[in-house]
Amino acid sequence: MKRPIDGRVSLVISITGHRDLERDDYRDLEKEVGKILEKLQAKYPNTPLLLLSGLAEGADRIAVYAAQRLRNPVPYVAVLPLPAAIYREDFAKQSSKDEFDELLKNADQCIELPLDEQFEPGEIEKAGQARDAHYANLGRYLVQYSQLLIAIWDGNRLAKTGGTSHVVAMKLREEPPTDFRESGWMNWNGSGPVYVLPARRVHSKQSMPPALKIEVRCPEGSTWEDYDASYKLLDLFNREPTKPGWNLSEKIKRSRTYLFEGAEAIGLTDRMEWVATVYAKADALAIRYANYSLWLWRLVFVLAAASGIALAVHEGGDSGTGIFLAAYGGCFLCALVLMALEPIARLRRRHEDYRALAEALRVQFFWMAAGIPDIAAEQYLPKQYGEMAWIRDAISECVLCTPARHGNHPLRLRLAHQWVKGQASYFSRTFRRHGLKEKRLAAFAYAASAIGILAPFASLAGYEFARAGWMGPSAAPCEPSVSHMAAAIGLWCGALAWHYIERRGFKQEARQYARMYELFHEADRVLESLERAKDWRASEDTIRALGREALEESGEWLSMHRERKLRLDDVTG
Repeated sequence: MKRPIDGRVSLVISITGHRDLERDDYRDLEKEVGKILEKLQAKYPNTPLLLLSGLAEGADRIAVYAAQRLRNPVPYVAVLPLPAAIYREDFAKQSSKDEFDELLKNADQCIELPLDEQFEPGEIEKAGQARDAHYANLGRYLVQYSQLLIAIWDGNRLAKTGGTSHVVAMKLREEPPTDFRESGWMNWNGSGPVYVLPARRVHSKQSMPPALKIEVRCPEGSTWEDYDASYKLLDLFNREPTKPGWNLSEKIKRSRTYLFEGAEAIGLTDRMEWVATVYAKADALAIRYANYSLWLWRLVFVLAAASGIALAVHEGGDSGTGIFLAAYGGCFLCALVLMALEPIARLRRRHEDYRALAEALRVQFFWMAAGIPDIAAEQYLPKQYGEMAWIRDAISECVLCTPARHGNHPLRLRLAHQWVKGQASYFSRTFRRHGLKEKRLAAFAYAASAIGILAPFASLAGYEFARAGWMGPSAAPCEPSVSHMAAAIGLWCGALAWHYIERRGFKQEARQYARMYELFHEADRVLESLERAKDWRASEDTIRALGREALEESGEWLSMHRERKLRLDDVTG
């Protein structure tokens, strides 16, 4: 079954378990695995499932058959620890080898993990330490690139490298991390829930099968609810374009052209096509939610300004003008209602999530274009956890598509170079635009504040001039209440303008965009010289380093925006 590339991101499930399971238990175990998959399909109806299996005898094949026999079959990817021809020799019987060949043929894709260079080819072809090391590599891959693990397991903790208990321990983070960067919380470095399905093995001599009661285990410090919240956000992302009346197809096409700097790329590999398609969807959604969120912010501040003006007019005018008092209460109440609705609608949160996803996929695409094997998910948002984990999960699926073909080296690097040029141009425009907005709003804030400060003095001077007759015999003294009203309105509007500037972070963002412009502009110059010298290795290194800088900048942008939320003091001062 071939997975469609439709902009949806899969919930990836891997299988581990024993090879020597009792044959009499196969049917019941298959039914239980099917129940797990059906439950996940029902819980996340907009999200396709994808199964990773090593296709070994026993548990691996039971899960594949369970996935294929569902009413809504689940595609599977064959992940092999060794080249298929060598791995096939693990299976003693010809019938098992034939079954392996058939399952391999029907897989959505086959991924053969690279051989460990520390071992000689002859060592790998026979049982022993070298082969066990490759099975451990398979276990790490299944853990790293799946969100959930199904373990058909007898529950015995064995010290066998690459065995079922070892894989379960890695998924539950019970094995100490080998790198300080792996010490994050949920979903970092592949940690996640494990569905444990009790099983008996042939050599155990159990006369009766164990009770088939599925147990869900989570890494220490996290709960199923934590992961469920993350998977629901993934399901929401997959559902977004189907909302009635949204009609995002044209906006998605436009976002796709943004990725290629106004052109339409053809001849992409499956992996690049997947990244480009999901990027376009995430970018279109980010733009839509950014517009919604921005208009909400503006409306709240406009209503706050209107409420202050109405109150000032009421206090400075005729005490019988109840309409202004009602206007003050109505505007203030509307602003509070909108602020209460914002966290429920999560407009800003979705904009930030989808923008973070799109920016990571942009870097991933051009790394692929340049033939760079780095995975953005492994370097992105290390300080973000919890619900943010779904973004890393989403990015990591690109690993499970057909790898990019290298092709013509100069052409690939020039495509990535176009990204550098386009980003430099974007950052230049954006930092200038943010700086201009900040200057205009600051000018308004200064003017409004000046009116608020000077109005009483101007009124007092006018009053004294009129009383002394310096303004003519018919000039009437200006009422102090009018100047007080003007002062209150000026100071209120000035304070709101300053607060809006601070909450939007124009100055900080302009500074950040200016730094990124300088970085990409300099990289453009460097790449030009490297291409003239045909130093392709240095060009790759430059693009890799630039991608990491872009990922770091995106993480900083996200952290900065997470702190800027509409709060009660936005309208109360």
